Amino acid sequence: MLRPIHEAVTDTTDDALFPTLAELKHNFFSRLDAAVEQANERLDALLDEPVAKVSASMHGRELASADQLDAMLKELDDRIRPLLKDGKRVRIV
Repeated sequence: MLRPIHEAVTDTTDDALFPTLAELKHNFFSRLDAAVEQANERLDALLDEPVAKVSASMHGRELASADQLDAMLKELDDRIRPLLKDGKRVRIV
């Protein structure tokens, strides 16, 4: 199940003996993201339970007040709670 994550290494060719750090970083993180998703899908298949994926859409979001935090959490609650009530597991992506 975790094999995709283990295999998310950056491989280079003989022609690319000295890849830039930017190339290594970009390739590794994109491969790692894909590997984590694949591992999660394998886990879901093994558990044979419904899993609903909910996008949190919080990356880069800035909050300036407790009211904004409450609104963001309410938005997540409104999207996730009905799924939980239906007996689904929820993965926040």
